[in-house]
Amino acid sequence: MKLMLGSCLALLFVCPSFATTLVEPPGIGTPVTLDGSFTNANEWLGVTPAGFYSPTDGSANAILASPPLANSFLYGRLAQGSVSLEPTLYVLFDYLGRTNPNFTNGEQVAKITFPTNLNASPIDVLLTGTGVGSGIAVTVDKHDGTTPASNPFVNAALGFHTSPNAGSSHMIIEFEVDLDLPSGLGGGLVPPMNGIYGVGPATWLASAASDLVDPPISSAIFQINPNGDLLITPFELGAPEPATWGLMLGGLLVIMRRGKLLRRP
Repeated sequence: MKLMLGSCLALLFVCPSFATTLVEPPGIGTPVTLDGSFTNANEWLGVTPAGFYSPTDGSANAILASPPLANSFLYGRLAQGSVSLEPTLYVLFDYLGRTNPNFTNGEQVAKITFPTNLNASPIDVLLTGTGVGSGIAVTVDKHDGTTPASNPFVNAALGFHTSPNAGSSHMIIEFEVDLDLPSGLGGGLVPPMNGIYGVGPATWLASAASDLVDPPISSAIFQINPNGDLLITPFELGAPEPATWGLMLGGLLVIMRRGKLLRRP
């Protein structure tokens, strides 16, 4: 039994590393202003970020980390925007690895990947430099053979500011996506909506330009519960996702059970 268990675990190479799931109830704090900064002390008040360490030279994937090692922080919440009164999914990437505020024309500044109802494949939201300071264009690549273009259900803003995680100026990306939600969510707190992003669970991946290359900066599973809570489970790239890990463990137990039966006289 021990030999079989050791052999099976050796085939898996590594155990996945998951942080504690972060639970964010809807309506925390004040409305979000999409401006690429922590606009005020209350905007993300009470929201616990997931921390990662992302080697700025791109030598390895981002790993789960806490300060002072962490240089990338992922925030998420359902909230009303400063303009729209409908609840929206807001995500903030606080990335300490980029301090140069100038982008070249056409430079890929960031890529955010997640599934929507636009296509069977996950979409890429691309933030591309315009060549004017830290100006960006926001487009969506649906991987359907069409040219990436702007989308009314997705928007982002980028800025270089200080944050609760660093006292020096660095890149902050705020992102919003309109929700596709059923009626009755959150006991009526969140109304039905006809956007592009559903309840999940769904894998979100992000990479961003450091001062050197474009390393991955975060990876997490997002899920919206029936009560309206947003659950964020960060994980390390290269490790199996939670559902995959469960399937592998289930298969391992079947193999172990079968081996035990075969050894019976």
